[in-house]
Amino acid sequence: MAEYYDPVPSKIRFSAALGLFIGGFVFFAVFFAIPSHPNYLALPGWTAWIFAYFIVVARNFKRKTPIPMLGVRVRFEERPCLYRLSYGWLFFVGGFALIVTLIFILFPK
Repeated sequence: MAEYYDPVPSKIRFSAALGLFIGGFVFFAVFFAIPSHPNYLALPGWTAWIFAYFIVVARNFKRKTPIPMLGVRVRFEERPCLYRLSYGWLFFVGGFALIVTLIFILFPK
């Protein structure tokens, strides 16, 4: 039987994903605090959040965390193909968001 990740930890540990999320929040706070904000301040914020997303998804895939889908939890042991396909979709969505973010921020109108 595989070990599953505890979704409700007893204490919060500082990790790379949490650091990226907090760093992204700081960049967005600076971006919105400056009246005439430059667009390049949004780029580190978005990329930090997207990389934090990738870290969390990769960690959950490695730990074989069940995925809730339509009222049923998809477990790796029961349906490995659907499990891999679901995480593949999550990685695709994150990659698409990263590409769209880079296009809109680096090549404005």
